[in-house]
Amino acid sequence: MEYIEDLNTTGVTCSPLDAFHPDGEKLYFRVIKNNRPMEDSFSPNQLKAEDRERIDPCIAKSLSLSDSFEGLLSSYFRAPAHKKKQVLVGSLKLLPKDGMLKQTFSAGHHSWWRSKLFELSSTVLQTIER
Repeated sequence: MEYIEDLNTTGVTCSPLDAFHPDGEKLYFRVIKNNRPMEDSFSPNQLKAEDRERIDPCIAKSLSLSDSFEGLLSSYFRAPAHKKKQVLVGSLKLLPKDGMLKQTFSAGHHSWWRSKLFELSSTVLQTIER
């Protein structure tokens, strides 16, 4: 599988051996930056130097997704800077060709190694305000 990120530079097996293909049924959610899906909403977050040292380099090359709409919103709006603002949430029904997933960090959080075959246009957007 060809990924958007160069995973060969991590020095570890990437995607991890316990990662799995999405089933094309389950929905995943991600905050989207623009009013239409664009590449910058589907790129791994740039990590600070101190974070790079403590996070698995393979996970650092992944994108964060939530398997719970409410879970994503509660974590997003928990930050004071995001209170009383609008947010665009993308719903993704990922297919096996779209990459690999692994549940990481917390129960609803998944790391996604996005393949080059993922189609941005498959993202369904909705605006949320709290």
